[in-house]
Amino acid sequence: MATTLKLDDSTASTFRTLRAQAAARGLTLEEHLSALAALGEQMTPSVHCQNLSKGEFSQLLRDIAAGLPAGPSLPADFSRADIYGEHD
Repeated sequence: MATTLKLDDSTASTFRTLRAQAAARGLTLEEHLSALAALGEQMTPSVHCQNLSKGEFSQLLRDIAAGLPAGPSLPADFSRADIYGEHD
């Protein structure tokens, strides 16, 4: 039995992104959502970054970023002026 949902553009876009992330990881949408939910359970307020070692903090960032689409890399000469240059 099929069900048809009518979604607004923002929700539909989010759904397409989640499906693409799942496909990129070789997972079904259900598996991907379950993995995200499990990660969310790990990110409770009891996680205090100031108490983490550098290695633990780096691993936490890798876990958070897992499955996200790759973004552009910053240039090697990226500086404060690149952020605030137009406000000087």
